[in-house]
Amino acid sequence: MEVLFEVKDRIAYVAINRPEVMNAMNAQAYSLLSKTWIDIRDNQNIWVAIITGTGDKSFTTGADLKSSVVRERKKVDFFLTQKDMM
Repeated sequence: MEVLFEVKDRIAYVAINRPEVMNAMNAQAYSLLSKTWIDIRDNQNIWVAIITGTGDKSFTTGADLKSSVVRERKKVDFFLTQKDMM
């Protein structure tokens, strides 16, 4: 599972769990992390949340570029157009 979540003594422990890619965030990890934050927000028994990354090298490297590279020409054109407008 890309995100680990447990609650103990009013503390939510959240861990990004993709150490093989230095905890890079793919679409599934982003989705699970969003759902986890909603669960934490809605649970009145949680007073604090701690987020970490598994493994020894990194908390997270950010977006997993291998899984988020735009491959559809329409999307590429859209992003290029947006960049020109900035």
